[in-house]
Amino acid sequence: MSELARQQRYRQKHREAYLKTHRRGEWKRNLRRLGTTPAHYEQLMNEQQGQCAICDRTQPSDRMKDIDRPFALDHNHATGKLRGLLCGRCNKGLGYFGDSIELLTRASDYLTKWR
Repeated sequence: MSELARQQRYRQKHREAYLKTHRRGEWKRNLRRLGTTPAHYEQLMNEQQGQCAICDRTQPSDRMKDIDRPFALDHNHATGKLRGLLCGRCNKGLGYFGDSIELLTRASDYLTKWR
């Protein structure tokens, strides 16, 4: 059996443990990439009272398989500066709008018009 096949079989057999470890490694890489630390993440969590900076949700994700996923590290893509912690929905929403204040304002105006 090849090494690749052995790794795939292990990941399938131990899926939950693999995902948890993989996510933790991914999270730590993101922290390093943004020039921050787990201590700073915890400081932000305390400042935001354990909630998303936009919608105040206390769970980072709706999906049960992501129950142990941390809040997303929202950052300015041009400067790399960390802005805050967001739930998955809000983080994806900003991403879909390309962080464009103009588009988000237009979307808000649209929703207000049809309230």
